[in-house]
Amino acid sequence: MATLTILVFSYYGIFVLLMVIISIFLIIQLVKTDKIARPLLFSLVIFFLAYAFANFFLTLRNAEILINGNLIVYDQKANSFFTNICAVIAPMLLTFQVEKRFLSEFKLFSKYHVFFILNLISFCIIITIAIFTLFTNPILLLDPAFATATFGAFILPFFFVSNIFFMVTFAYLSLKSTGKYRLYTFIIGLGWLINQMGNLLHQFVDASLLNNITTTVFFLAKWIGTFMTAYGFYKLYTLKNI
Repeated sequence: MATLTILVFSYYGIFVLLMVIISIFLIIQLVKTDKIARPLLFSLVIFFLAYAFANFFLTLRNAEILINGNLIVYDQKANSFFTNICAVIAPMLLTFQVEKRFLSEFKLFSKYHVFFILNLISFCIIITIAIFTLFTNPILLLDPAFATATFGAFILPFFFVSNIFFMVTFAYLSLKSTGKYRLYTFIIGLGWLINQMGNLLHQFVDASLLNNITTTVFFLAKWIGTFMTAYGFYKLYTLKNI
């Protein structure tokens, strides 16, 4: 068990705010840009908005816990079906665009979209289970324990595979390129790594180790990594106009 303090609760709100601000900025750029570049920017908007909603649902759950006076929660997480479905939706279009635009020399990815299809399969499985549950016992969809135990099996494997894909892809692009293109792809890969390491440690570290200090470190990693990823993608878009 771990203590859920006002400080920890506020971190979720700040994270949501950060991703909403990034999303609004990208939406403005989306309106202003040409048709060729719009698919990539649109996929980034969906990515950050979906994660904003995922963390918003976590914030709501934690607010409910605090209002009820229960400050002890499992590893500071309060997952739900809505959180899980947003986590699957978030990288789907971005994965498609990365495979199409950045890995054009690899037919397996640029033509057959292996990682996008894996994400799509995970999404379809979750939706199928959710629809079945909706007709049999809809109240279960609101139960965090059910959501984590049921959907986690389809989310976690893709979570690891997807993050390895992004980090390896942008490490490869950084090594093969030069100049600003190398810099921005490196920033994306490093930002993605920092963000996901923060997520991973926060999710799986022993609950007894979660306190205000360790949680602050994890959220700082999430914030910094998120900003670096958004900055890298935007600068790469302005550089290549892709």
